[in-house]
Amino acid sequence: MSILAPLIPGIRQMAAVRPLLVACDMLANPYFAAWRRLPLNIGSFDLSYFPAFYALGAARRELMKTKFRRRLARYRAEQQGYAHLYTS
Repeated sequence: MSILAPLIPGIRQMAAVRPLLVACDMLANPYFAAWRRLPLNIGSFDLSYFPAFYALGAARRELMKTKFRRRLARYRAEQQGYAHLYTS
């Protein structure tokens, strides 16, 4: 929300949206602050969000791979347990 809010004029003054923007800022600013230290500014554009989102996506993919590997190992262990039923 804090990325898109500057693009929409007057959104920060809207009473209905303000609590949501404040909550998003409180959660996201510590993470993005670490990325803002990188010199990725072109004029007034802050491009540090790109590597920040890429890092989140990469972390999510790695976590999903780990989850898949665990489930696959559990599935294979179950199949080995049932192997004696299928042998003739």
